Amino acid sequence: YRLVLRYSCDAKTGGGKLSARFGGGKIELEVPSTGGWNRRRELVIGPFEITGSRADLILEPGKLSASASYLMDLNGLWVQPIAPPAGPAKP
Repeated sequence: YRLVLRYSCDAKTGGGKLSARFGGGKIELEVPSTGGWNRRRELVIGPFEITGSRADLILEPGKLSASASYLMDLNGLWVQPIAPPAGPAKP
């Protein structure tokens, strides 16, 4: 699976580190600026492997950038399955 976050982030007053835990996986990353609080973009995080029928999703802010008061403005979040790689063609 992968997570798709729709967000906005201003380089002067936002940004920093984000930790995403989903199932048994954990990914830490830097939240890139979108060019302002009114400009949105999508950030894809993954892949995550889910075993079983249930998985907790936890997003945690880490250390903010030096001049930041906020990490980001999260507008939406989608959990999408990732298709397995295609195997060889069958005759």
